[in-house]
Amino acid sequence: MEQTPAILVVDDEEYIRQIIEGYLLVDGFFVKTAASAAEAKAFAQEQPYHLLITDWKMPEEDGIALARFFRTHYPRTGIMLVTGHPNSDALKTIEELEISSLLIKPFTAHQLKFSVLGALQKQKMLFQETGRPDDDGKKKDDLGLIGNSVYMNELRAQIRLLARGDFPLLIQGPSGTGKEVIANAIHRCSGRSERSLVTINCAAIPEHLEESEFFGYAKGAFTGANMMKHGIIASADKSSLFLDEISELSLNVQAKLLRVLDTGEYLRIGETASQMVDLRIVSATNLNLEDMVEEGLFREDLYFRLKGAIIITKPLLEYREDIPPLVCHFLNSQKDSRVPRHITADAMALLAGHHWPGNIRELKHTVNYLCTAALGLKNINRETVMSVMKIKDGGPNLDLPYYEAKDKIVGDFDHLYFTKLLQKFNGNVNQASKSAGMHRPYLVKKLKELAINSGDFKGALKAKTAPPATAG
Repeated sequence: MEQTPAILVVDDEEYIRQIIEGYLLVDGFFVKTAASAAEAKAFAQEQPYHLLITDWKMPEEDGIALARFFRTHYPRTGIMLVTGHPNSDALKTIEELEISSLLIKPFTAHQLKFSVLGALQKQKMLFQETGRPDDDGKKKDDLGLIGNSVYMNELRAQIRLLARGDFPLLIQGPSGTGKEVIANAIHRCSGRSERSLVTINCAAIPEHLEESEFFGYAKGAFTGANMMKHGIIASADKSSLFLDEISELSLNVQAKLLRVLDTGEYLRIGETASQMVDLRIVSATNLNLEDMVEEGLFREDLYFRLKGAIIITKPLLEYREDIPPLVCHFLNSQKDSRVPRHITADAMALLAGHHWPGNIRELKHTVNYLCTAALGLKNINRETVMSVMKIKDGGPNLDLPYYEAKDKIVGDFDHLYFTKLLQKFNGNVNQASKSAGMHRPYLVKKLKELAINSGDFKGALKAKTAPPATAG
């Protein structure tokens, strides 16, 4: 079912806003009104709009300036200008800004309706859309990236450029900064996009199973090998292989992976004849591989082969302007119809001002939690955000229903427990999983859900593996 068009009406005169709103509500549109350009900009951060209807003459900032702002930041929103004094200069401006429609005062309900329908249809045809505008209300394309910051636009250009090649690619950056999204975007833009991207989390594979999982084995190669197994490398033939957390690979498998990169050959366990494979390897890590090379934890030759090109991702706090569109995107991605799709400007300001150590992943989890906490409400408001994000006091939140309060305490406990556990074992996931009595893949999954990066706890390990100082 096609979504009801959302329309933002801007006029400094209240009675004009009321007239337009009344006419449009009768015709079944969703309408939001603003008394100034500043207020309209704040509302635009909360949700996407199909059409902006703005008065031309307004104090402080007029309709033309607002139209220019929307054309830059919300290009998929149609624009209708309302004026009582059209002139030749007005027509030139309308043509320059690609204004969808011009409405002359005074107007009737029918004139307004047909102008709105015409503007919506023009914008729909312009972008060949059949539904709503982009979830984020800002720049979004086939790459799957949300936001219109300088960093995000540079990242889009970098992805399109590097996707043309077939050389290995390394993505480095803090945990939760969208490295997997980037890998998927590169694959979709590449010449290998007809085949599915093969994605592997290296940290989730136990070390004693790495070789068989990556390269496969022949029937009878060892006890229990009742049939031949095709490994991960074979499954990525003619496609791309994304190796997330590549820093977790053992030195043994690193050496065999280097051979694949150098010659395209690999050996299944139990076989003597090499197999050939044609793939592109895209890898990612939140650690500094150069430091790991110096410490003997990562092969230098493999590192130089993997970094045919490098993409460096940034923490979310360095491009805060993309937080509002990300929030709107996560809200509109919710499948529960009871979840509010709108967030108030002051609530959005709280989210935009947070430091987000877990980056985009933490923001997404927080929005999901906000949606649960706001079930039944019209909007996600400042009070709800403050309640969810407030500093933990160690006790239950009596403002929440019993089960929600209980789930929140359990969630806080999980975060504290696994943080302390990784601190104890200097970020060593193998030791942490044994101590917790958990299978390693489940622990890795749990850490990802909690936006906890094991690499952040490896400082003590780094100091321990450094060569001893010599007497001078």
